[in-house]
Amino acid sequence: MSSGFGGVGIVDRAPHPNAAAVYVNWLLGKDGQEAWSRVPRISRRLDVKAVDTSLLPRPGVVYFNGQTEENAKQRIMLQGIAREVIGAPPERKGRKKKRKKKSGE
Repeated sequence: MSSGFGGVGIVDRAPHPNAAAVYVNWLLGKDGQEAWSRVPRISRRLDVKAVDTSLLPRPGVVYFNGQTEENAKQRIMLQGIAREVIGAPPERKGRKKKRKKKSGE
């Protein structure tokens, strides 16, 4: 289970903020959630039937939510293992400031 995928937001100072609001309203409405469920995904709306019932949570099963604060250490450890396995560079602890180029460089 992940709360990290499927979120929606509106960019601050978007060129057409009303268009974004119309889209989000449609997406979160019944028609939009029925379209979303055909991806396949599961809608939290009770009036939208699941297309792929294999994605529904099973009653009585306790699912791991890696996005909670108490699981932060395990999430960071697992990210490190994943980076090692795929050969990705280690995550930087902080962002470095961009160095201004001196004239003539």
